[in-house]
Amino acid sequence: MEEREPQEQTPEKREGLLSKPTMIIIGAFLALNAAAVIFFFSGSLFGGKGDSQGEQVGPSPLENKCLVNLGRIEVTKALDPMQQTFQHCNVSIKIEIPKDRQIDIEPTVHQWDAKFKEVARRAFLDADATDLSTENLAGVKSTMKRRFNELLGEELVTDIVFGDYRIF
Repeated sequence: MEEREPQEQTPEKREGLLSKPTMIIIGAFLALNAAAVIFFFSGSLFGGKGDSQGEQVGPSPLENKCLVNLGRIEVTKALDPMQQTFQHCNVSIKIEIPKDRQIDIEPTVHQWDAKFKEVARRAFLDADATDLSTENLAGVKSTMKRRFNELLGEELVTDIVFGDYRIF
């Protein structure tokens, strides 16, 4: 038999973890990320459009409004003609008016508090049961707004705000 000559084993060259191709890929990735950050945040970083310190902000629409607290009312409405099923509503009502007219209107509202509360109760009683079940109560609010303005004799009530509305 022939004897084999021992062959020299050449050690395989392993490339390190951070080889040249890997470094190129990592560098390209970092460059793209840096470009994206600069692109998206350049306004806030360098005083561009996102900088709100130099811009003048207009007055808030709430500056010219005030709320007059009418108080809490409770209403029980019969749902059927035989008055065997009822719907109970409990709500806190505030009236939004122009701030420059607050001195004139607020004492009038408090003086005629019972009349305003009765108008609010009547608006709930005249509303449909489905309107009372909706979350925003737009029909009830518009009815109240119209009737409150009729009581005041001019279009002063701009909105009705309900707080803590409960229906059971």
